[in-house]
Amino acid sequence: MKRFQFLTCLLLNATLPLFAEGSFTTQNPPQNETHHIVLNNRPLAKVHGKTFSLIDVVKKMDLFIQTNYPKVYEDKMALFQFYQGNWQGQLNEMIENELILTDAELKEVELSEGDIRQEMNERYGPNIFAKLDSLNLTLEEAKEIVSNELIVRQMLWYRAYSKAKQQVTPETIKQAYVMHLDQFNANDSWKYEVLTVRGDDDNAAQELATLASDILTGEKQFSNEGALIASTDENFALTQEKMDLKSLAVQLNEEAKAKDVKVVASASSDYNLESNKVSQEHLQVLTTLNEGDYSQPIEQITRRGTKVIRIFHLKDHQVSLPEKFDQFSTKAQDQLMNEEAGKEKECYIQKLKEKFYFTSDDQIFELPKNYEPFAFI
Repeated sequence: MKRFQFLTCLLLNATLPLFAEGSFTTQNPPQNETHHIVLNNRPLAKVHGKTFSLIDVVKKMDLFIQTNYPKVYEDKMALFQFYQGNWQGQLNEMIENELILTDAELKEVELSEGDIRQEMNERYGPNIFAKLDSLNLTLEEAKEIVSNELIVRQMLWYRAYSKAKQQVTPETIKQAYVMHLDQFNANDSWKYEVLTVRGDDDNAAQELATLASDILTGEKQFSNEGALIASTDENFALTQEKMDLKSLAVQLNEEAKAKDVKVVASASSDYNLESNKVSQEHLQVLTTLNEGDYSQPIEQITRRGTKVIRIFHLKDHQVSLPEKFDQFSTKAQDQLMNEEAGKEKECYIQKLKEKFYFTSDDQIFELPKNYEPFAFI
């Protein structure tokens, strides 16, 4: 049976750089390093006769960092920030684990030497003594750490994960998928360009826009000399490629100049936008087009209140679809299991606090006002 493994180590903010260790345990510090982290050590909590001090909390944080981030000793400021942001969460985890271990002791939970040996090999590798030496741990200390973590994991399996597993059924996942479909908002992506014609003379602008549409649909073409001819002219060989909008805008402006009308054509660069970023005016036109289509000339009003005529060219349309059930179900099951297991764990810890008469008022020691556990000097 696959057992659920809770995250018993601190979550490390991915945006922070790697963390360096404080001066009290510095190994091979940089030659020019002059800063130190100073601990304002004091007792913080007492659980089942065991007292946790700030140094105990820092040792747990150090072990986590040393195990997962072996190059942490390069930035003491980052380590200082890590300590400041995580020491209270680490203390709470140590309190909870101690309550679980006390419960396991009363229930006479035992581990086999084989389980401990296997976990030691997986965690520290074949050269175990060299690894433990680098972590400043003795073999006995390492065994105790591994044994305690395995017991906590086993207790949480029975008290939290196994109960959560009963709650997350195939029917639960199906219901979650139905809700996912109901809440799904399609957000298609669009790649398109726009030819815009504007001018003081509405009739001339409309004529130029109509001419642009005729050229784009192949009804008319510019000859090599720049003159307009019908696409059926026997003296003109049609090209297979349609004129791009920027080149067309240039030709249209030449045509407007030749006719002495105050009309200007311009072509946009490609838009690559999702539906929620496309203006409603644009989207209303795009949804009527297939990929590769040009729209008819459409009159629109700009944000400044001026009238323009636009032709849209839809280059690509990627349809947004909800995840298929098979893809959704795996992630949904993990998420629902984590949520339910988290609730079960919270209930279990609360029962343990009541069982062992643990309250934050009398067993988490009151700290002085403005207590600063760490200083960076």
